[in-house]
Amino acid sequence: MVSGLNVVFDSQVTIELDAFSVKQRGTEGGPVYVSLTTIVDGQGRTVASLTFSGDHAAIGSLVDGN
Repeated sequence: MVSGLNVVFDSQVTIELDAFSVKQRGTEGGPVYVSLTTIVDGQGRTVASLTFSGDHAAIGSLVDGN
């Protein structure tokens, strides 16, 4: 299961809401809706947490794990 993804930057950054996109590959693929939350960790780095929903996600996980 791929139910989320964390992206850690090496410093504090500002991230636009549409900065990340996820798409299921293949002929049956398509866009996956991404929810984004960010925090600044104890080392001053921005951590972006992505979670998924939509037709190409099931129970919060990417349908095919890709």
